[in-house]
Amino acid sequence: MAKQKKSKIELIRSEYDKPELARQLAAMRADEQRRVLRKTQPGAIVTASRDLTLSKKSYWLKPIQGSVMLFWGRQCSDLIPALERAYATGDEAALERISAGFADQFERRPVVPLKEGFEKLFATTMYFDLVYGAKQLISRLALPDGIEYGAVGFAYNGGSLRNESFALLEYSKPFERQGYETLIVKVPPELSEIEREALALVPPESWESNIGHATMCPVACVGIAAIVIALVTCAGGCAELERQLGKISLTADQLRQLGPLSSASELLAVRREVFEQYGF
Repeated sequence: MAKQKKSKIELIRSEYDKPELARQLAAMRADEQRRVLRKTQPGAIVTASRDLTLSKKSYWLKPIQGSVMLFWGRQCSDLIPALERAYATGDEAALERISAGFADQFERRPVVPLKEGFEKLFATTMYFDLVYGAKQLISRLALPDGIEYGAVGFAYNGGSLRNESFALLEYSKPFERQGYETLIVKVPPELSEIEREALALVPPESWESNIGHATMCPVACVGIAAIVIALVTCAGGCAELERQLGKISLTADQLRQLGPLSSASELLAVRREVFEQYGF
């Protein structure tokens, strides 16, 4: 019987299971010490138009309810402003056009070996982490090897998120000032009235519990996933992903027993599990 070919998502994950990872992470820590750390704010943060999430269409960049998406591109790129306009105004035709380019890049990029991926990371003039408050959402993102844009997603339970709490930690080579155009898109889930009330009671100092770590590559994404462009996309399974997310809810009894903070954590954990299952 012919061996079933692994998907790109499976290939990426298999690279992170290799023993070589520990050695490369040590090399990455050494590389960080030779760089200048700078904290900056994302270029733009928008909430996706609800018209987009209600659409029955399926395409790579369709916003998925209960997610936060990060896009980054090279400076002076037309892509990031175009995405910002499309998500904010509900321009689905524009998103479908841009999706075609993302899909093409995804299909054309090979999954590189772990060591080669980290070598490409170390060669970049700047890589960055995304944090929310004190919570690191994903680390070591860049655009090496001629790649023009990247994207990654995070589970989101629909609770409050303060825009100014998002930040980029940029690791630059000395005397280099390269940056990236960045966009964060928030896509709230559909919540019951009692779920909204519970999340509204979560205090601001605990709002970090409303957004999850990236499921694809929380430790060091760039070496493999950013090179292959681990897109925040449905990748053919959009409808089923949306159906599974639509089943997530807590009953009134569960909300009372858990309390606001634990309820927020529970809603987030279940969403993150579904995202991981579908390679989001």
